[in-house]
Amino acid sequence: MDVIELKDFLSLVQYCKQVSTFFGESKQAHIANHFDKSGENELGSLINKIKKTIPISSVMSETHLVDSTIDLLFSIEKANCNSQIHNLYLDYVDKVINYSEEFSHHVPVSGIVVNFPFVIGRIKFVPIHDGYYEYMQNYSDRIKSASDVSSGGIINHLTNEATKKSIGKSIGIVEIIGSLDEGSILALDLVRQALEVLLFLIRPSIRLPFIHRLMLRTGNAMSEITMIALGVSNESMHLNQTAISGYLEYTFDVNTQQYFEGIIPERINDIILASPSTRTDFEKSILYALHWYYEGWHADLPRNKLLYFTIVMEILLKRSSEYAISRYISENAALILETDPTNRISFSDKVRKIYDLRSKIVHDGYNDVEMEEIVFSESVAYQLINFSISISDEIKSTKQFRHYLLTLRMQRGSE
Repeated sequence: MDVIELKDFLSLVQYCKQVSTFFGESKQAHIANHFDKSGENELGSLINKIKKTIPISSVMSETHLVDSTIDLLFSIEKANCNSQIHNLYLDYVDKVINYSEEFSHHVPVSGIVVNFPFVIGRIKFVPIHDGYYEYMQNYSDRIKSASDVSSGGIINHLTNEATKKSIGKSIGIVEIIGSLDEGSILALDLVRQALEVLLFLIRPSIRLPFIHRLMLRTGNAMSEITMIALGVSNESMHLNQTAISGYLEYTFDVNTQQYFEGIIPERINDIILASPSTRTDFEKSILYALHWYYEGWHADLPRNKLLYFTIVMEILLKRSSEYAISRYISENAALILETDPTNRISFSDKVRKIYDLRSKIVHDGYNDVEMEEIVFSESVAYQLINFSISISDEIKSTKQFRHYLLTLRMQRGSE
């Protein structure tokens, strides 16, 4: 299975709900207690084995554990007898152990590899694909008509106007489905539950690296899932619940989102693992930008988050001494990220506002930074990273990049 589409990932949750009561009040304790007492629950038994017996020796093997675990669960869903499940598990153990041994001699080439692993293997959300809207609406109808859904369960979410209002403001699933309807609310709830299942499989020390990979692979259009994952895993990127709520309630510019499909190019792995002596100047700038993007995520103070994300913009947009930095950064960010000419000026103004805040922070000690401003600066930084990686095969130096921007400006100036 090369791609796990969102609808398939959601079906995993439904399977898990059939074999055990996954989603009680005290989720982790409830799950663990259920598995300990249910010797005949094959899925529970397998997950316990996964948690207790699989050796983990490197970042790469941890990534492979996630891949293989998901493959295993999907295979179990299709199995129709205990012997098939047992054989699937043995094959899984063999794959994970062999993979761990194969890569155990690898030493990460930089701190970025250790702290910010990018590879996520087979997990690839496909945010928009043919038939998805219809699928979710039909799925919602089936759930509503199911006789075994309790009155206190997900149906309340479908009819709760307050829930609709709060979810309707959010990025992620609502935007992917395209409108605020019962299907979108159901999807958001199921994704939350799916992440509860998946994160429970992963030992605590690798949950945060997994969330980083999930964030990078899904893109800003799916950032809500990242924030849900943070809440589910009870691990912190120094974002409290208020900040998370603010993040979820802010809606990015949809036109900007659609410029990128939300998947970081696979070429990032080549850049990270390459010898420092063979990296081009442009590739090095991408790694520097990734470092500061990572620092932005981990910064304690909102003002520092914004500062670090603006550093990413400066690194990637190659400041020219001929222009004021705020003008140069804002105009080029808009040129690259906003494909609709009618929206380009307003986008540039938003970026310039971020730079005005940056100056106030640096020179005046300004502290009153809003979550909306942090989220927008993170969005711009993230998408510029995407863009830079996507052109890194052809662009090798600052000079080439400036020529590229000039050419792009001439092309889009005629739009």
